[in-house]
Formats: sequence, structure tokens, C-alpha cells
Amino acid sequence: MRKIYALGVVCLLAGALLCSSSGIAAKKQKGVNHAENAYEAGMTAYKKQEFQNAVYAFQNSIDYDSKLYKSHYMLGMALIMNNETESAVRVLRNTINDFPNEWQAQALLGEYYAGRGDYEDSIAYYNQALESKKLKGADKEVVQKKLTTVEREQEAKWRVSEDMKSKILKAVNTKLESVWRPRAIEKQGQNLHVVFASRDDDYQSGKWKSIIDLKCYTDKKEFGYGYVNDRVVADFRVKDAELDTLEQDEENRYFETQVNEKQKLYIVGRIFPSAMGYCLAQVKSHSKMKEADLKEWVEVLRNFKVDFIEGFNK
Repeated sequence: MRKIYALGVVCLLAGALLCSSSGIAAKKQKGVNHAENAYEAGMTAYKKQEFQNAVYAFQNSIDYDSKLYKSHYMLGMALIMNNETESAVRVLRNTINDFPNEWQAQALLGEYYAGRGDYEDSIAYYNQALESKKLKGADKEVVQKKLTTVEREQEAKWRVSEDMKSKILKAVNTKLESVWRPRAIEKQGQNLHVVFASRDDDYQSGKWKSIIDLKCYTDKKEFGYGYVNDRVVADFRVKDAELDTLEQDEENRYFETQVNEKQKLYIVGRIFPSAMGYCLAQVKSHSKMKEADLKEWVEVLRNFKVDFIEGFNK
């Protein structure tokens, strides 16, 4: 994964993200402050690259004072550096929920997802960081540059030949209204990713109201969703979310979930087999869906059919 900066510590990674005087430096307090002492112990361990010890220390700091934002943020950083990425993502997302006016955790997740090649989530978190009133001056310029770089990388990654694009769109059969159009087509090896967005939405800005995301995996091992004890286990973006089944038969499963209450991202999805392999079609919306909306979106997803695409595996 990409290297990322920790706030207020030695800059271990490329770029100037989060290494600034405008960060969340500790203020000296009179008397014994156990939370601050544990935080300082964590920083000492972090600088020595003793990341497991840093994790313990930052967690102790939080146990003493759960309102100490910098300890939450540095716990996420230490977990990343200790290769505990799933725990790190969970900690950072919780940090964003608990401290929505801060920006460092959002920017760090933006960097993390960019390193994984997940440009959609990276762009979303960078945009969240940029919305913070506390992000100013040089820091804001750095985050904006990071966002621009990711957007350019996403655009380059989604370049598909016009001939192949035509074959893909013929193979992906839908009954979408004319107001929807494919805004991005991505070919990753033998896997397919197509994003449909409204003509009125500025998809690249991340400010869309709703999009339809279609992913097809030719290799079951790469399929982000699977069945475990009759329950859908989702990919890392909604791994800890509760997925409520709307409908299910032998080959299809329709579900809904709320990824994150603070982000206000809601999903209605369909898992189904196709000529391309295993597919996931999902509607992502920034507004909570009413019962009528759910039924309407299920019908939209029901009409997805993906045929074999000649020459796709070349």
C-alpha cells in the first residue's frame, strides 16, 4: 500500500500530508494527566517503530480520556503501520463518526484507499476532509492536490478502448431510463466495473445523489461478496454492516444496507451469476430509501444481465 504520514511524528512516508504545525499538538497541563502521558508513550514507541507498543499506549490513552482526538487518530496510524489494516479502518471510521469536525482521519483514509487502488472511496474521504472548516492554508492545498492526483489516476485507470467499450455496453443489458448513462468503465484483468450515473450528476466530484455500480468477477476468489451461513458477507467497504435481505431465490439475492450513518450512504444491491462470472449490481444513494424506492430499485437491478464479452480476457 502507499505510505502515509502520521501527524506530529517523524514523516515516514512520501508527501506532506498531516505533517504540519496546524495539527493536533498536545497542550501542557498541570498535574498528572494519564491520557497525555499514555499518548506521549505511544508517540515515543511510534517514533522507534515499535508499533505494537504504540497501539497499546494509544488505546490506554483513549481509555483514560475518550475525547482525546489525537489518540484515536494515532491509534489508527499505529494499526496501519502494524499491518492491522482492518482494525485501523474500523478505528478511523469510528473516529470520523465521533469527531466529524476534524479532517486528519478522513485524509488518512483517503490516502489508504488510494494506495489500494480504490479511487471511489479515496475521493469520497478526501472530499469529506476538504469540507472541514479546520482544514486551512497549506494543509488544505496538500489535501486538494492529493484529491486531484487520485482523480487523474482514476480517469487513467478507467480508459478502455472505444471498441471494447462498445462491446461491454452491448453485453450489459439493462432497462435503465435514458437519463442514466455509463460514466466510467473499468477493466481490471478479467474483472469488469461499470458505473451508471444520472446525466445531471457531476459523478467525478463525488457529489452525486445516486449511482448504479456494476461489478463482475470472473474468478470466484476475487468476488467481494459470498455466502456464509445464509448471510451475505460484504467486501471491506461494508464488511461490518448488517445486510438485510429483501428477496432471495436460488441464484439471486437482493439486499439493503446502510454503510455509514454519518456519511449517509445507503445501498440496495443484487448478487447474481452471469456469463462474466459472479456479479454485484448495487444502487448507492446519499438519501435514505423509502419502501417504494426500495421496490423501484430492486426492479431496476432485476433487469441487469451481463453476457459474454468477446475479447475481454485479452
